[in-house]
Amino acid sequence: MAWSLGTGVPLLGILLIAAAGIAQPDEDPRLLAIAIAFLGVVGLAVGLFATTMAARSVAEPIGAVRRAIGRIEEGDLDVSVPVDDGSEVGLLEAGFNSMAAGLRERERLHDLFGRHVGREVAQAALDADGEVRLGGELREVAVVFVDVIGSTRLAVRRPPEQVVALLNAFFAIVVEVVEQQCGWVNKFEGDAALCVFGAPTARPDAAGDALRAARR
Repeated sequence: MAWSLGTGVPLLGILLIAAAGIAQPDEDPRLLAIAIAFLGVVGLAVGLFATTMAARSVAEPIGAVRRAIGRIEEGDLDVSVPVDDGSEVGLLEAGFNSMAAGLRERERLHDLFGRHVGREVAQAALDADGEVRLGGELREVAVVFVDVIGSTRLAVRRPPEQVVALLNAFFAIVVEVVEQQCGWVNKFEGDAALCVFGAPTARPDAAGDALRAARR
């Protein structure tokens, strides 16, 4: 389109003027020169405008993608760019949106996985990149069992929804305290929790970590 407006149309006009000059040799050559010069100036102006618009139509979407990449580098994954058309630039925009959606899904799975097995365990699993070491490892670990005293009496005297709310608040505190001491909650069983320190991430003083968590 830019070539048609900036080059094709003026060239066609010049060719038509040249053909008219050949067909009518009696025409004043100055008129032909003026007409050719006018078309040349128009061609330059239109070509400059068309080239500027074409460059802007490519530069602006690429600039939007570049800014969106900068936001992702800062940790903001909730970003997307509008897909303008089906050109190569549009394919670039669509590819960026697919990449951002994949990163958001990966972060969501990482968050869910971390809630179930602990953030350190989840990160260790991601760092392993699917590599499984058979035979296990020998580690010095410490284990803490946490239980609610009088939970049976509590469950009998309070409505179920209130019991669930209390247990959720209790487990939230347990998880926070255990993670502060570099441990993780292996499992929840009723009103109890099994907390592990020193595995899968080795700790120089797993027993000390467990004791500090228990004292909290």
